[in-house]
Order: sequence, then C-alpha cells, then structure tokens
Amino acid sequence: MTVASVPLLSDQQLAYYYPEAADESLGPQAKVLSLIAAGMWGIGGLAVVGMMAVGLTIPAILTVGALGFVDSLMRRRVSVYALIGAICVFHLIGLVPGLVTVARLVGAWALILSAPRLLRSMDTRRIDPIFKWVVLFVILGVVSFPLSPRPLFSLLGSATMVQVYLVPAVMGVWLTCRRYRNMGLMVLVGFTTLLAVQQIRTGSPEIVETYRRAEAETFTESAKVDINEMARLMSIGVFSAIYLFLSTKGMVKKGLCVFFGMVLCIGIVIGKSRACYVAVPMAVMLGILMARRAKIGKRLAAALVAVFLTVVVFFVSSQFGFLGIGIKQRFDSIFEQGIEAGARNVYWSAYVRVSAARGFMPYGLQGMRFSEKANLLGITGHVAHNDMIDILAALGLPGLVLFLGIHGHLFRRIRRMRGHWEQMLAGMFWIFMLTAGMTQMDFLRKYYGLVLGLLLVMIRIDEKDRRVEQARLSYSYALAYQQTQGEATGGEPPGG
Repeated sequence: MTVASVPLLSDQQLAYYYPEAADESLGPQAKVLSLIAAGMWGIGGLAVVGMMAVGLTIPAILTVGALGFVDSLMRRRVSVYALIGAICVFHLIGLVPGLVTVARLVGAWALILSAPRLLRSMDTRRIDPIFKWVVLFVILGVVSFPLSPRPLFSLLGSATMVQVYLVPAVMGVWLTCRRYRNMGLMVLVGFTTLLAVQQIRTGSPEIVETYRRAEAETFTESAKVDINEMARLMSIGVFSAIYLFLSTKGMVKKGLCVFFGMVLCIGIVIGKSRACYVAVPMAVMLGILMARRAKIGKRLAAALVAVFLTVVVFFVSSQFGFLGIGIKQRFDSIFEQGIEAGARNVYWSAYVRVSAARGFMPYGLQGMRFSEKANLLGITGHVAHNDMIDILAALGLPGLVLFLGIHGHLFRRIRRMRGHWEQMLAGMFWIFMLTAGMTQMDFLRKYYGLVLGLLLVMIRIDEKDRRVEQARLSYSYALAYQQTQGEATGGEPPGG
C-alpha cells in the first residue's frame, strides 16, 4: 500500500459532498467575476439609495431585481440568495395578485439555473436520503386532488406544495460549504430585519403584511391578512442571528448580530403571532440543550445571551408602547368557543371528527373544509390550524406517516451532528417547525420550504465535514502503517 493509493474521498463521495467542484465560479474567472459584481452592486446600490431618498420605491426595487438578474447570470449561486430575499418580501409586487409574484418569478429563475445540478443529483448515489420521503409526500399531495369536494382548488394547492418542497432541493445544490451557507443566513437576517423595521415604523403587522402581499389598494389595519408567516420569517431570522453571533469572530460582527437580533425580536413582539410567542423561546432553549457537544460553559453563555436579548427586547418594547392589550387578547382567544375568535380547539376537534367519520381517508389538500360534514359543524372555509391534523385530513394516515417520517429522519441526523453551534441552529429550526405548526397550517407556506432547506444545508455540510475528517484519519493511519512496515523491513520510511 502506498500513500498515494489512499484517497481522501472516492469519486462518488466527491460528487456528493463537493458538487461545487464543477462550478465555474471556482475557476480562474472567479476573482474577475467577483470584482465585476462588486463594482456593479456598488454603483447600483448608490443609485438605489438615491431613488429611495426621493421616494421612488418601485424603481429602486426593480433596479435591485435587475442587478440580481445580471449577477445570477455571472454567478448562478446568487439566484438562491435572491430566492431567500424574495420569500421574505413575498408579494411585494403583485404582478398578477395571488398568481404571479416576485417570489414565484425568482423561484422559477433559480430552478432553471439549478436544473443541471438537480438532474445530476437524481442519481441515487447522490440524492439526499430525505428526498425519498419528501417526494412520496408531494406525490401523495398531487394525486389526492380528485378526492376533494373542490378538485381544482386542491390541484392549485398541490402546485403550491410542489413549489414549497422544491426550495430545499434548489438550496441544497448551491449552499454546499460553510461560506455559502453563512452568506445565505446573512441574507435571511438582512431581509427579515427589513420586515421588522417596517413593522416598527408602522406599529402594525397588518399594514406591513398588506403591503407585502399587495392585496389591497389601501393599507389599513382593518385589512384581512394573515400576519403569521411574517412573524415566522422573523423567528428564523432570530435563530440565524444567534448562530452567527456564536460562530463568528470579531466584536463588530457580534455587535451587528446582537443589534439585528434585538430588532427582529421587537418585530416578533409587534407581530402578535401566538405561535411565535411560545415557539421561539422554546426553540432557543431546547436548541441550546441539543448542542450536546458544546461545553456546559458555552451552552450557559448562549442561554444567557438569549435571556439578555429577551429582557432588553421586552424593556424596549414596553418603553415604546409595543406591548399592549392586543397581545393578551390574542392569547385569550386560543380557547374561546367562537369560530371568528380564532379558537383552535374548535377546529381541531371538528377536523378529527370529520376525518374519523370517513375512516381517515384523504380529502385532498384543503378539501375537507368544503365538505358537507364541515358545513354541518360550522367550519366551512376554515383549515384546522394544525399541521398534523390538516395533513391527516388532506392526505389521510399515509400522509401523516410520511410527514412524521420526514421529521423523524431529520431528528436522527441532527442528533449525529458534530458541530455544536450548527447542531444548535439545526435543533432550533426543527423544534420551531414542529411547535409553530401546532397552531397554524404551516406545511404549505413558503417559509416552511425555506427553513427546511436551511436545516438540510446545515446537516449536509456537517456530514461532509465529518466524512472529510474520517478520510483524513484514514490517511494518517495508512501513512503510519506504511512507516511501520518500512521500519520492520529495514527500508526507509516514506520521505526518507
């Protein structure tokens, strides 16, 4: 055996763990493209600031979009960063309200640029194991639409489901190393902070969400919009800011992470999402506990940082009047008996009863709320506001088993992670997905695909690092063995 005959990674492992090796952005032109992009964004950024200063918001947004489009042609990975930002701003410009939005256009462009890599990853030796669960879950959602009382409505829901679960696949082929992953997290923190700043300026999540979705001509607090997804986006922004604070060096960077984290927490407080009030602290604390490889002192420090942020946020919020009776009313309404009050227990019990009456057979995505039994129980037009119950109603027991299988698979892989702060962030994402989904139907939201993609990126990079470490150890053992054999036979050791 010679040292040269001991590869660090096989060709198959290299293709799986280093798909970016074939990316043209790592070739000789990388620095030139980066310099061109930096100059383009520098000049364009000044133009955008000038437009914003004189109130030309739409031209400024279109300019940013044009810059991102040109940059993505030079560096295809940029399309994923644009997708993260687009999911955050969502319907900022409704080209065809409810159908064609900025997020969907950016997602389609990112999918086109990612298609070659996605096709290569279809090889079973390279595809991530979780997608075997996800693909079956999505297929079941698509084929169940004929069982719905409104098949066309359920078919449109299936299209949304496909879009949501394509996001992790697109992110997985581009965010393949720590540098790319951290850039994605920084983009997420930046855009979610923008949402929080808008809420702080207006003092109302309804106004910001109405503007974000572009569904009404006038932005009033009486507009009927769903403010929960925006709070969830800010929540995963908080988790990312905590991770970046703990994993990066430099007081300036850490200070910025603390600042962004505080702004995001204030935005969550204003957002009035009951699920986030409960799920965020639970995810932070349990996520810290899941970082088993971190020393007790480090975990204690992380917990103290979280407590400090919480205290400061509630102090600032109370001083500026962000805490009011509206938040208490949001909590009180959880167990009220009126449908309009938002009582979740009414939806849960009604959906379970309707599902049981049909033997837990599928109704199609969001189909049960238009069934005759739902009409008799007074829940027509309402979802169950619980991921597991909604999935049970839409996809039956097979769908629920697949959904639980996805999360069980994620949990096993999180438990095996070696990077302690990476394990902490992955744990926060996973716990938040489950707990926030207890009071809303989250599994069809755009944010759900985003956080699932980030979670898979965290896991895959950690697994790649572990395989590289094992390969290095194998190399060291082979080298030591060769030296031992050389000494035993009286020959010279390698390099002698």
